[in-house]
Amino acid sequence: IVINGWFPPLGASYFSQRNFWLSVICPDYYEAWRDPYADINPNLGFFGGDDAPENVLQSTFWMTDSAFADPRYFADGDVSSDPALLRATRTSEVRYPSNKAILTLLYADEIARNLHNHDQNIFAMGDGSAEIRPWYRGAENQWTVSDSGPFGGIDWHTMGTLNGLRGRDW
Repeated sequence: IVINGWFPPLGASYFSQRNFWLSVICPDYYEAWRDPYADINPNLGFFGGDDAPENVLQSTFWMTDSAFADPRYFADGDVSSDPALLRATRTSEVRYPSNKAILTLLYADEIARNLHNHDQNIFAMGDGSAEIRPWYRGAENQWTVSDSGPFGGIDWHTMGTLNGLRGRDW
């Protein structure tokens, strides 16, 4: 992937878009989006990093991998190896908007850390709502694919949702 003209270091994958998405959506508003929690965790929610230029922001709100691939990519509990299924998606593909997380807060502040310790997290849902809900570690639930696949996906709850945007996280 290329982010604002920058090639991430080796090891960055197609699904690295999950934490760089904000750089693409609002490239002219970086000052307004500077993360106030950058001092808490220097690896997430900051400008630059990994030798990235100042116009590349790694967001602490990770977008679901489901937003970057056809729902068929995540079908049948196993991800596809077909690169033709890697594509932009539409909000109309979200079948269960109030039960599909689009953004997940990771490591941003004390509240999130306390929630993680209690297996909960903050989510922005497909219907536009934001909620605190249970968050399951790894793929140990009925809503997540069992394999992260060849393109750098994550088999975490809300990230690798079974059936992608047509699936549900709760």
